[in-house]
Amino acid sequence: MKKSISFILAVSILLSLVFAIGVSTAFKGDVNGDNEVNNKDVVTMFRYVSGSDRLDDESMYDHNGDHTVDNKDVVSLFRFVSSGAAPEEITGETEPEETEPEEPEDPNVTPDEYFEFSLLSDKTYEIMAKNTNKLPKDVVIPRKHDGQPVTSIGDAAFYDCKDLKNVTIPNSVTSIGHYAFSSCSDLTSVTIPNSVTSIGSFVFRDCMSLTDVTIPDGVTSIGDNAFDGCSGLTSVTIPGSVTEIGVYAFSGCSGLESIIVANDNKVYHSKN
Repeated sequence: MKKSISFILAVSILLSLVFAIGVSTAFKGDVNGDNEVNNKDVVTMFRYVSGSDRLDDESMYDHNGDHTVDNKDVVSLFRFVSSGAAPEEITGETEPEETEPEEPEDPNVTPDEYFEFSLLSDKTYEIMAKNTNKLPKDVVIPRKHDGQPVTSIGDAAFYDCKDLKNVTIPNSVTSIGHYAFSSCSDLTSVTIPNSVTSIGSFVFRDCMSLTDVTIPDGVTSIGDNAFDGCSGLTSVTIPGSVTEIGVYAFSGCSGLESIIVANDNKVYHSKN
């Protein structure tokens, strides 16, 4: 008899536990633990969000399932209690993130097949010619490769490209490496954007067909012998941002008549 009573008692306790678990699972909004979901739970939820009350099981408060306990859960629980509808996620109105419109790629950009790209430590790319004897006469360097910006023209990137006449550098590029266009004897025009901050040594050495150069605002340094041997060069304009010009930067520029240096809104001329 005692064994039967013990067995019945054990079963009763087990059923009670199962029922309790079932209730807890079924009524997630029962934040005050009375096995009902009503206005008392809304008040408890509000106090919790306000910081006046705390319960051990915080998951009970996440009524809308967004993994954050805030006023949205109070509103969601209130709507459930008022209408009996299933809990709904309340999303606040957020301002759309402002993103800068991406500049369209130049339709004349030279295809990637002409270049080699090296991934740099900052996840941007350095560029150089794949074959200096198989480049078009007019080269427009791409701004991006594999979705990442091209920021550097490598050392000797276009060295001795005899047929190269015109080069357009995009505003993603910040540095031009040493000897980058050295010995490009037919190069007559190069467009350097304001994004470039440094021009390496011997960059345009022996570019004899180059007639005029404008160093854009943003460049702070020009390397040694940068324009050495540019005998066709007649005019150079340098902005006031340049603080360092390397030795022999314009050595051998026999046709150079003047260098214009813009500084503090003033223009200075000097004979070679």
